[in-house]
Amino acid sequence: MSQRWCRGLRPLTSNLRQFHTSSSSAAALPALSDVQSGASSFLSKLFGGQPSRSLVPMTEQLSGVSSSFLDSPPSDAPKTELTTLGNGFKVATEATIGPTATLGIYVDAGSVYEKPMQTGTSHLLEYMAFKTTMNRSHFRLVREVEAMGGNVMASASREQIAYNIDVVKTNVPEALEVLADAVLNPRFTTWEVAEQMHKIEQDIKSLKENPQTVLLEGLHSVAFTEALARPLICPEGGIHNLSADSLHEFVSTNFIAPKMVLAGAGVEHKALLSLAEPMLSTVEGGSASPQPESKYAGGDFR
Repeated sequence: MSQRWCRGLRPLTSNLRQFHTSSSSAAALPALSDVQSGASSFLSKLFGGQPSRSLVPMTEQLSGVSSSFLDSPPSDAPKTELTTLGNGFKVATEATIGPTATLGIYVDAGSVYEKPMQTGTSHLLEYMAFKTTMNRSHFRLVREVEAMGGNVMASASREQIAYNIDVVKTNVPEALEVLADAVLNPRFTTWEVAEQMHKIEQDIKSLKENPQTVLLEGLHSVAFTEALARPLICPEGGIHNLSADSLHEFVSTNFIAPKMVLAGAGVEHKALLSLAEPMLSTVEGGSASPQPESKYAGGDFR
């Protein structure tokens, strides 16, 4: 990290008193107390109040204040509960303590599931997350998330695509409805796809400036054959194959109930299940295709 220096300033070390021992620091405390009491007395006189008395350290409990309302931490870790719906969609929860909750839909649909003509689809899907749906415009979706004080995020990897939303616990029903709509009912409008394609082009141009990404892409391309050897970042030669139609084809094939999990942290299992079942039970079921095979081959990347 670069540092900024101010020129023209001379060190004033000759005018500073240095304390090297605990005894010297202790000797300085009465003087500091006098300064603080003097400042508080001045402010009290200025605003007509009473001078402040001794301050209670934050490590000590205030007298006359009961702490019975504080929840004691659980002795055991939260239990993970799992339910599989009739169509194969899984719902998993952990009732963690705290004022916030996190919901996520995880799909077994990364770059390993892409066909040669679909290379880069997972990369584009990450950018197309939480855009226009069949029920909401992008503007409305953003405003609803802002109104509930939420935070949304999406990420794509070689074997999975994740969609997450963080909210306070009281807004879990609204957050789940927005999350499910964004994942299960994307519209993929042509203008939004074109806008995100420009971002992918910028990613391709700046790829050489990101050594970590270059290394990971290179290692997978030489270490494995077939599925895991496919690039996660859209290559320059494959960008012309991406479109709204290719996104719809990939989603219709891979976004099926047996390959999807709704996970919630900070929510009760029965409560989330009652909210999620009406929304997720209509997702297409069927049998999930096995993950394409990958063989380790080894190689050299320079």
